[in-house]
Amino acid sequence: MEPSPPVDAGSASGDDAMSGSSVVASADAGSQAEASVDASLTSGTIWTSDDGPILGLAVSGDRIFVVTQEKLTSMARDGSQVQVLQQTAQRFGYSGAIAVNDETAYWGTSVGASGQEAGTVWAITRDGEMTTIGDEGYNVVGLALDEARVYWLTNDAVLSAPLGGGSGTSLAPLAGLSYENDLAVAGGDLYWSTNSSAVGSQMAGVFRMPSTGATPTSIGDGPVFSLEATADGVAWLENPTPVIVATPAGGTAQRIPLSGSVSEVATDGGHWYWRDDGTGVLQVLANGATTSQALTQAVAAATANNGDGRHIRVDQGQVIWADRSGPIASQPDVNVLRVLALPPMQ
Repeated sequence: MEPSPPVDAGSASGDDAMSGSSVVASADAGSQAEASVDASLTSGTIWTSDDGPILGLAVSGDRIFVVTQEKLTSMARDGSQVQVLQQTAQRFGYSGAIAVNDETAYWGTSVGASGQEAGTVWAITRDGEMTTIGDEGYNVVGLALDEARVYWLTNDAVLSAPLGGGSGTSLAPLAGLSYENDLAVAGGDLYWSTNSSAVGSQMAGVFRMPSTGATPTSIGDGPVFSLEATADGVAWLENPTPVIVATPAGGTAQRIPLSGSVSEVATDGGHWYWRDDGTGVLQVLANGATTSQALTQAVAAATANNGDGRHIRVDQGQVIWADRSGPIASQPDVNVLRVLALPPMQ
């Protein structure tokens, strides 16, 4: 990829929004300290949480959806027109798992009304109509959608239900209580990762199963911190040494080593994007390239993400990601939403 000229980080309106400015620089992966930028990255901030850390985010059309510990919030892509769609009185009642389509947002719970774990999936339409999709299992740690059904991953099962609501159908049990999971659907198959277990770390890995249910097949070893559906298959991020494993359906896996501290990746089909948890620098790597490019400057006291949802999305020529802006009362985690308009890339 050739370095691109500075681009607008995205301007926003509203009380929490700031005007956009240039934030693009070129750098090899791991050498962010040498990168130069033209303005403070905070000019790309479009929204700041008043409810602790950002646990997950999703994008559909002209709206961004964010899950925090007690709120589901929607906003325009510039950070304006902020709406709290739903709120719970239970601290950390929401897990962060979220998926959206053109009509409905789906999100998962982590704690029941009496304080017990409960794997409830809620749905709310653009018109504000609420529906309970399922309440089976433990914490909802992953969500994915296809044209007809919603799929979710709890600490002990993979489940499914119609998009419009109804009881959940268990598609596969998980042995033991598995944590730090992710879930994706691609080409009629479900993919998920399990990273640790109450009965042994040997159960960590990546699994594939037809979306209608069957015996799961192991396709990779864990720990895996991020799954991403691609145009021709699925990709995942191995850890602790970060490696993207891009696996086309029926094809040979391609291994793409990264540097730095990486817990999530996203793709637009031609490039990979991630936020370095150690520096806060947003990086991009073109398919087939070996050197990444720094898109933003370092963030003071950068930190890893928390919650079971995604914290970085690429959509309609923008990267939208959760970042940190100073201490957070509840815990040191990401609490601001940032948007970067991508330059033309080769």
